[in-house]
Amino acid sequence: MSFIPHLVEFHEKYGPQGLVILAITSNPKSEIEKFAQEKGIKYRVGFDEKGEASQTYGVTGIPASWLLDAEGNVIYKGHPASLATSMIEDELKKIEVVKLRDVVAALAPAKADFEKKKYGDAWAKADKVLKNAKAPEADKTDAQYIQDEVKKHAEEALASIDPMVANSQFTKAIQKLKDLASQLKGTEWEKAAKDKQKTVESDPKAKKEIEAQKVLDGLLTQEKAIKKGKDKKKWLPNLLGFVKKYEGTQAAVAAERRIDQINKMGD
Repeated sequence: MSFIPHLVEFHEKYGPQGLVILAITSNPKSEIEKFAQEKGIKYRVGFDEKGEASQTYGVTGIPASWLLDAEGNVIYKGHPASLATSMIEDELKKIEVVKLRDVVAALAPAKADFEKKKYGDAWAKADKVLKNAKAPEADKTDAQYIQDEVKKHAEEALASIDPMVANSQFTKAIQKLKDLASQLKGTEWEKAAKDKQKTVESDPKAKKEIEAQKVLDGLLTQEKAIKKGKDKKKWLPNLLGFVKKYEGTQAAVAAERRIDQINKMGD
């Protein structure tokens, strides 16, 4: 349990910067509540009494930990006590900080929307001020500033899709475009995001990746229902067949990782 103070320190030091710690346990909730109070645990704790999480992530020893970046990619896997602060700090530096400078009171709601990633709402509120002939010049200056920031964010976010597509990260690109369209609702960039999504989805490689991911999700759902390691190993031909059929996709790579995890399980 020597790793717990390590995680408590991470939560207190890096939580305000965006680090989210989630602990998963199969112990009863009544036990953990008392334990968390004694150990000063203030980060989130999830309860998985059936052990589904350990099966999904191929946990072979406890404790085990993963560090995920802002996009959900695993960048560290191992004992929590071995997770270096430098690795966390490096990842936190990459997180987009959505903050604007101070603005006049009339534009405070627009600023709040922007910082909540409600860019379309921020744009609309700023646009209302800009179209008001009686609005003070200071208000119009800040309204223009907010619209400029929305435009900057939208263009940078849309441009970030291209490297994803180039690296065959189609599922990731499509999800980000869906998020952007929602965040930029009511602006010209909402349409741009939807148009780009259609373009990505029409790519033959993307269609194969999307199909592969859906099939893999179904297979992994089936696997979750299998409790014993020896039975999972008998079921492995399903994943092996999937890898052969969808060779070259990101989903096939994920399936290969799961195959390796299952092979390392005991009976």
